[in-house]
Amino acid sequence: MMEILAKQQHKQGIRWLMGSGAIAAISVFSLLAYTSILQRTPSPVKVTTTAIESGSLEQTINESGIVRLGDQQTIKAPDDSTVEQVLVTVGEQVQAGEEIIRLRNPERETRLQAQLTEIEETMVQLAHDRQKVQAAEQTLETTQRQLQIHTLELEEKQLRLERHQQQVQEKQADLADSQEELENLLELEEKGFISGDQLRSQRRKVRDAEIAVREAQLTVETETLILERQKLEQSNQQQTAIASATSELQNAQLAVNRIQLQLQRQELELRKIQQELQDTLITTPINGVVLRVNVNNGEGVTRGHELLTLGDPTQEYVRLSLSTLNAAKVRLNQPARITIIGPDSPVYDGQVVALSPQAISVSDSQGSPGGLATVSAIIQLNQSTGTLIPGSQVNVEIILDQRQDVVVVGLEALQRSGKMTFVWVKDEQGFAQKREVTLGLEGLDTVEVLSGLTPGDNVILPNPDLNLEPGTPLETQSSEDG
Repeated sequence: MMEILAKQQHKQGIRWLMGSGAIAAISVFSLLAYTSILQRTPSPVKVTTTAIESGSLEQTINESGIVRLGDQQTIKAPDDSTVEQVLVTVGEQVQAGEEIIRLRNPERETRLQAQLTEIEETMVQLAHDRQKVQAAEQTLETTQRQLQIHTLELEEKQLRLERHQQQVQEKQADLADSQEELENLLELEEKGFISGDQLRSQRRKVRDAEIAVREAQLTVETETLILERQKLEQSNQQQTAIASATSELQNAQLAVNRIQLQLQRQELELRKIQQELQDTLITTPINGVVLRVNVNNGEGVTRGHELLTLGDPTQEYVRLSLSTLNAAKVRLNQPARITIIGPDSPVYDGQVVALSPQAISVSDSQGSPGGLATVSAIIQLNQSTGTLIPGSQVNVEIILDQRQDVVVVGLEALQRSGKMTFVWVKDEQGFAQKREVTLGLEGLDTVEVLSGLTPGDNVILPNPDLNLEPGTPLETQSSEDG
């Protein structure tokens, strides 16, 4: 029994060893097969590449605009009038100050004649009033001169009065002497030294001296009264005469001043009418060329009617209406390129010289505001072309930014994964590699590469049928080969 059991266990051991060996053989074969697969080189993938180069890059916006000449302006009628004569033709060169149109305004001519008549009448009245001023001045001067004469006469009488007053004093002195002599004679008479005749004679002298004093005093009193009366009379009369002459002069001068002010107003009105008539002689304010003539001889025009349009051909501009989106990118002095609409157009250089700070909304078809808002801008050509037609439409390319000698790559080569931007490049061994890039200025179909690529790198152009992985072998053709 034990032998049978041992044989069975021996057979089971042999079967287990044989099974283990088979499993080991299968594992070794599988490992060798997998290693062979890994070591086998896959088939290259066909891709299109483009070589990275340094170049220039621009960021631009494209708009259309209307050509205008420098100082282009439309001359309008200053008032209702009739075109007497048009003196220029379209395309004619004109100089500043040159007469280009003559207008007629009969109403203004009548007003001019009436105003001249009024001024003439006023000047006659002014001359008359000035004569009154001269007469009043002469009257005042005569009155003042008479006052001076009367003053001199009074001064003369005053001197004469003072002389009489002095004579009174002299007479009084003579009287005193005579009285003293009489007293002396009386003492001598009492002593019997003189005769009675001498005493009587001296007494007569005293009486004569007393009479002379009284007469001199009476003369002084009389002349004093006369002088005071004449002074009073002269003062009243002369003051009245001078006041009257002064008042007359002032009134005459006021009349002259009023008439002069009236004349000044009339002359201002005359100059206004003359200026209005001068406005009927239309002259050009600039050196330029006639672009359009809107009127004919004999035609009646109203105030503000467009007569003709002028412009300076030595300066050419393009007026633009930018969208608000583009206007936000534009700055003064940015360069621009101007081309005529059509094939094979020459390119003219210019720059932005004006940009409105305010947008204007365009009215809709019903005239209500709120339509598309635009911003006005002006491009000046660096040189006059002589070929652009004022009023024609042209293409304008405004250069917002430029880069020189930078690494650029086509936009079609870029791919994105989340926030990462990358390109596929072919390395030196011919395998595909993923390269992250940092971008700068973006142009129309190319973009500046700040980091991640260098000139000479071969960038793979994406193909939706390709599923590249790092290390994929590549068979390439350049983008020029299609």
